[in-house]
Amino acid sequence: MHSTSATLSTVIAAIIGNVFNPLVLALSTLALVIFLWGGVRFIWGSSNKEGHGADKQLLIWGIIALFVLFSLGGLVRFVEIALLGKAV
Repeated sequence: MHSTSATLSTVIAAIIGNVFNPLVLALSTLALVIFLWGGVRFIWGSSNKEGHGADKQLLIWGIIALFVLFSLGGLVRFVEIALLGKAV
């Protein structure tokens, strides 16, 4: 039974290390770019009041995406430590 547990933890560690972490990193980078792009558009278009709504939406959705992704990363780290006893 111990070998099954070791195999399961190895599979979980491999999935987290090889699939989940790079995916979260890529999505976080994309969310940061969206947030920064919204900020740049908001500042450049400060004289154009009609365009501010779309730029604010980019800022808001970028912040929400970053919060969700970083929270998800922290939750996975917590589960990693709780289940595997170590961080990958």
